[in-house]
Amino acid sequence: MRGLPAHVHGEAVRKALVEARPAGASLAQLCRSTRRTPSQVWTGIKFLRRVP
Repeated sequence: MRGLPAHVHGEAVRKALVEARPAGASLAQLCRSTRRTPSQVWTGIKFLRRVP
């Protein structure tokens, strides 16, 4: 079984970062707030960096 696509993780990370603004969020905080693994959070961040 394959995991979720990067854009799904990216959207969850984006929402968590918008809620944490302007202070930002650490990797651990993003993992807790999105209920994703560190690997999935990094996948989401990488996706967001590529999106214009």
